[in-house]
Amino acid sequence: MRVIPLLLLILLAPAPTLAAPVVLYGPDLDSVSAALKAEEELGNANFVIAGPLADRTGRSEAVLVIGAPAMRCSGDDGSERPLAGVMVAVREEILNMDYGPALERLDAAVAALPCRAEDASADELYSLFFLQGFVHFNEGREDGAREAFRRAAAIDPSRPWGNEYPPKPKEVYLEALQEVAGKLPSSVDARVDAVQIDGAPFAGVGPVRAGGHLFGIGGEAWWVEVPPAEADRVVVVASTAQLHDGLLAGDPALAPWLADQARAEDWDEVLLISGEGVQRFAGGRFVEPGPGPGPVARDARTGVTAGAVMAGVGGGAAALGLGLHVQAWQAGSAPVDGPLLPRSEYEPLYRQNVAGLVMAVAGAAVAAGGVVVLAASAGRPEAKPLAATPWAVGLEGGAAVGVSGTWGAPTRRR
Repeated sequence: MRVIPLLLLILLAPAPTLAAPVVLYGPDLDSVSAALKAEEELGNANFVIAGPLADRTGRSEAVLVIGAPAMRCSGDDGSERPLAGVMVAVREEILNMDYGPALERLDAAVAALPCRAEDASADELYSLFFLQGFVHFNEGREDGAREAFRRAAAIDPSRPWGNEYPPKPKEVYLEALQEVAGKLPSSVDARVDAVQIDGAPFAGVGPVRAGGHLFGIGGEAWWVEVPPAEADRVVVVASTAQLHDGLLAGDPALAPWLADQARAEDWDEVLLISGEGVQRFAGGRFVEPGPGPGPVARDARTGVTAGAVMAGVGGGAAALGLGLHVQAWQAGSAPVDGPLLPRSEYEPLYRQNVAGLVMAVAGAAVAAGGVVVLAASAGRPEAKPLAATPWAVGLEGGAAVGVSGTWGAPTRRR
């Protein structure tokens, strides 16, 4: 009978509800004015004020890479020499056919990127991956060779196979080159000054091949895995101030940053509110209010669903509890003219009898609460039950039950 307390805990837990829209606001508003604008936009007060947008983005010259996985070198990685020095040592080891030490050195340099590569040229980056692929192949690791050759080709796909290398790995190299050439380049939008990509100056907006690239941004090194081209997706290099202002303006290129925040915070919908207007964000992108069910309709459906779940679960639990109660009562009741049960047999049946009664009454309370939620949601589509928690406590000789909750949209003073 140890299952009964667990069932009671599950039964008495409040029903889940959909997350309310989250409001972030600009520097020209305070929380009260943002709330007023949010209520005007949504048509109800079912939202959460999360605070100023600047608390999450910042408003400085600090730089971010948005729309692609990016890693910045934030300190000493323990390497003994910069990338140029590593390549000198690797070439000497390959010349001596010391492939094992050369591969260890190459793998360590790749793993450390972008550290020790701040001033690396495209030629050095290409050679790093090309030689890694060449050594992998000579060590019998064709898959590793193909992956390294892919990364080299992303840096510069125009390089022919060097005549100084034996032709045996060339077929794998050409296969990797063909894969890279088949991917459309992505658009990179550099909104800050002094940006370099693979050692070459980069300004404005332009195409960059899919794959890993070294971005130099304001003297700092970043390793950016540029994805293949996607519709309406741009890799953006911007300051946090530009990110902040762009989000308030609904810039779709900055949507990936907000999508990551929404996933981390478990937000379904975000409203970005400033004195210039309201931007709505849902499903990973900025959206326009359109025809069809709005927030009010979603709230009504939420209440109906929660009520139906409560009614169904409560009814099932009530039936189960009543069955346990009756079973224990029948087993523990002695005939009028018969002997009493031994205490060791009677006490477990007594506990089952009480627990079954509590479960039955609590289940009935949950079911009744579900009916109330259904009625309230159907009759007042603009209101959403914020909490509805049935409770039950076993007492000596009986049980106490009830349903506690708050209903409708919260009242706010103006």
